[in-house]
Amino acid sequence: MAYSIRLIKVIKPIAGEWSYAHDLTSDNSAERPLYLLVNIKNKILLEENSVLDLNELGIKIITEIKNLFFESTQRDLNALKSSVGSAYDNNIKSDLIIAISAAYLSESEIVLSAVGGGCISLLRGNSLVKLLISNTSVIYATGAVTNQDKLIMSTTDLFEKYDEQRLKKLLTTDNEGTLLRNFGLQGRLFLGGKECVLGVLKVFEKKASRTDIYVNTDTDDRGGGFSKKEKLFSLLRSIKSIKPRLEKSEFDIKRGKIYTAFGVGFIVLLLFLIAVGARRKTIQTERSSYSEELAQAKYKFDEAVRLFPIDKNLARSNFLECETLLGQFESKKDKDEEVQTLIDNINAKEGEILGIYKVDSQLYLDLRLIVDGFTGSRITISAETAFVLDSINKNIIKVTLPEKRSEIVKNVDKNKKILDIASYMDNTFIFSDNEVYGFKDNQKYVIDKENNYSNIISYAYGGNLYVFEKDSDSIWRYSVGDNGYTPRKLWLSETNTVGLGNLIDVAIDGSIWILKNNSEIYVLGSGSQTRFKINDELSKSKSIEMFYTDENSENVYLLSKSNGSIIIFSKEGDYISQYVSDKIKDTTDFVVSDSLKKIYLLTNHEIYFIDLRQ
Repeated sequence: MAYSIRLIKVIKPIAGEWSYAHDLTSDNSAERPLYLLVNIKNKILLEENSVLDLNELGIKIITEIKNLFFESTQRDLNALKSSVGSAYDNNIKSDLIIAISAAYLSESEIVLSAVGGGCISLLRGNSLVKLLISNTSVIYATGAVTNQDKLIMSTTDLFEKYDEQRLKKLLTTDNEGTLLRNFGLQGRLFLGGKECVLGVLKVFEKKASRTDIYVNTDTDDRGGGFSKKEKLFSLLRSIKSIKPRLEKSEFDIKRGKIYTAFGVGFIVLLLFLIAVGARRKTIQTERSSYSEELAQAKYKFDEAVRLFPIDKNLARSNFLECETLLGQFESKKDKDEEVQTLIDNINAKEGEILGIYKVDSQLYLDLRLIVDGFTGSRITISAETAFVLDSINKNIIKVTLPEKRSEIVKNVDKNKKILDIASYMDNTFIFSDNEVYGFKDNQKYVIDKENNYSNIISYAYGGNLYVFEKDSDSIWRYSVGDNGYTPRKLWLSETNTVGLGNLIDVAIDGSIWILKNNSEIYVLGSGSQTRFKINDELSKSKSIEMFYTDENSENVYLLSKSNGSIIIFSKEGDYISQYVSDKIKDTTDFVVSDSLKKIYLLTNHEIYFIDLRQ
């Protein structure tokens, strides 16, 4: 949508001040204008003729800003803040206060800058937000505008002279003439206006090639602020049309009852409208306690939506700030439609912008239907085949995921304690306290009978088996060869330790990934240990109890039971999305199939799944 701007000027300088509000254009008539408000005050009150001296300085400042901005190669935020800052620094003196506010509307956004007491606010609907409140340092902002927005360029003392509710009441009129009269023009003040320096930029859908500039013309010199033309129309409207009165006939008397009924109905309607008005008044009075936070939250939401196609991280930051602000007044949603509307908008956009999907996990398989009393403790996956361990009852169930076909792994030695399982292709590997063995097609083969394990986590990768022995801080590898598995060897030398005592989860994709009980993940490769850094401040605060990745996945999946969420990152640490479900809080283990686009959650007795979104 293309927009243009109409400038409404309200200037009331007093002795010792000089003010200017106008649009500046380059020599190119097709160029969009730069809107500028400059106010210069002498700290020592001077005689009125001293304004002439300030006039020369003001023209110099305006000329500098205009030349610097339009001579720059880009009409963007950097050009605007540089122009405003340079003009301010070149001309500021110890006895002067120079307030500058500037705005430039490009095809896609508006850029704003202020310094020295310049102030820029946004009135959108019934919400007034202070965007920039400057001091001696240049500040700036950029954002999107919508139809009927009003951007108020002023000095910071505007909010000292008018309280927020009064200011909104004066500004919310859609009639420019009324707006001018509300604040006063041509040196006179009307309707309670006070001395102020004000420029209002009203945004409207572009329907012409030029920008209209509102100025006061044809004002009645007798005061009142109304033009002669307006008074003429007012007089014409006051003339009443006179009609002859008709006498009642005897038949008209019967109509009196009908009129009475209508009268009663009108009174009921009037009482209803009074009640509605009273309720609205109550809402408005209560809203005044959180109106600024509501306005800021709505602005942050709009910015998040606008920025999402351009900068997803910045969009997320604005969206999260919006949700934080919402938390301060969310309880008002039952009484305030604007709050409820904001909540509905947030819920509608949360998945798209934050990548947060609140889902209902679907039941995939009740394991007790396969083995009575089955209690799952571990699940592994390889080539779309999952193996689920019940370490208490020493049972293992094999599940072919696409077909949902399940069977019991036979010949498991139930006389030995099962510490962990791993899987590769159709092979499942069992690690007991004094034996390591595997199964393929229910045929058992022994890998190791000489080593006693106790506190371990195992993993199978590329056919090789890895055992992470926490107590000895050792990583052992069983390599597969033509004649089966070779005896175990240390993957790291005895001098290289990684601190496995607080290890809670493992994954291998060519490098070894380990999760420690402080929610930190490390990547091991070629004897080095590197911390996996995530580029998301919100996720850093969450407790991570387990994670998943493999050689077929481009992502890393972090599971937080306490938050009921699975957060997905790229392997470079960039945030992608997260899934929120109450079932995640009950999860004992989980795996991910990128080919099937599913997350599988193992609870005590069931497997649930979550569909991954594209």
